[in-house]
Amino acid sequence: MMHEAMDPDRTSPGKPGAALLQRDAGSLMNGGLFSAMALTLTLPTGAGGGAVLLICSIVYLAVRRRQPGPHPAERRELLFLGSMTLYPLAVALNCLVFVEPIRWKYFDNPSRFLLALPIYWAIRKSRAMPDALVMGAITGASIAGVLAIYQWVFLGHERSSGFSNALPFAHITLLLVCIAMIPIPLSGPWRRLRVFGVISGAVAIFFSQTLGAWAAIPILAFLMMRWIFVHYEMDKRWGVAIVVILAGLLFLVLEMKVMPKVPVEAPRQEAVESERGGRFLSTIPAQVACRIELWRAGWTFFSRHPWFGIGFGQYQTEAKALQEKGIISFIGCIRGHHETLAHAHNDFVQIGATLGGPAILAYLLPLILLYCTGRHCCRRNDHEMGIILKVYAAGHVIFSLTQTQLNHNISTTFFAFTAVSLAALAANRLETEGRPRPGSVR
Repeated sequence: MMHEAMDPDRTSPGKPGAALLQRDAGSLMNGGLFSAMALTLTLPTGAGGGAVLLICSIVYLAVRRRQPGPHPAERRELLFLGSMTLYPLAVALNCLVFVEPIRWKYFDNPSRFLLALPIYWAIRKSRAMPDALVMGAITGASIAGVLAIYQWVFLGHERSSGFSNALPFAHITLLLVCIAMIPIPLSGPWRRLRVFGVISGAVAIFFSQTLGAWAAIPILAFLMMRWIFVHYEMDKRWGVAIVVILAGLLFLVLEMKVMPKVPVEAPRQEAVESERGGRFLSTIPAQVACRIELWRAGWTFFSRHPWFGIGFGQYQTEAKALQEKGIISFIGCIRGHHETLAHAHNDFVQIGATLGGPAILAYLLPLILLYCTGRHCCRRNDHEMGIILKVYAAGHVIFSLTQTQLNHNISTTFFAFTAVSLAALAANRLETEGRPRPGSVR
């Protein structure tokens, strides 16, 4: 069962309709948390779940404006919330430096960081617990697996991508699987559905054929071993052995299914034709070559403009200029699409090239603070939320090495909204008296 929000004024007098809304406000936040996970990969827009959570948060804050809030925020919370404003501020400053006209397309994705702030306060004010978030992740991972199988088997897609790109589809699915595995007590049907959701999510990751997600699995599994150590008192050597075996299996999959297809030196036309002929990532070496050229272009931009970059939104224009000059050669070879030029397929290279070196900290600082919050939770004996915070932060760092997440609406929304949700839920758990102690996984 979901934990009810702690409502001291649950029976406060007022109009009948207002009283009903007051009574249901706790369920409203649980519904928003559930939808943020369950609908992320389910709807074609990719932002449906985030929109529902934002609406629920705003309504909750409006109807519960007189309700006492949580305990005064700790410095750790204030630092995290402040860090969430840095990236949109960096974009705004960059546009001012380059005298760019105000274009909403530049602030569409960065605005997600600011829109996430009222969600944090609503979750803290409601004292919600992570049950609804876990149930939503179970549902979202289950749907992702079903959708991936449908696209692979019935539609004949070479890579399952849901309603978005294969990269964010796989990365978000992997994090949904991790959140679904948070070992909090669930009712019987949800315990069984959790098993199905984890397996289904793993299938979706496999069919998406995204190397970034596969490479992250052993690392995230290693971080999650702490749950097993705490709940089953397993010898740590067994955990290390499991991670090593898992990494070996993934390496074999890559060797057999991916690598020996196209040499890195293959020309553009050969790479395109080879991709049409293979069903299991036949162009991975060619893709790697393209990524290296994209990163080389980004490093060129960064070395020339280390403080403010070349300007937000200017990567594609400047990359085409380098290509025309023959400085880089493989850009655009993946599927022959010019959209490959739009970003660097690496968040750190992309931010450094377009916004400048200092702006990289605007992306890294929230992740660092999330990881540190996870360590603090573990020290306070809340391993459930502590470990998932560390997994979430580490996962995004790994994914950013092979994907420009902040260029995708779905990835940016999931990153910002889930980050504040996990941080707020962790603060609620630490603040709540009588929090369940770690026990057996049910």
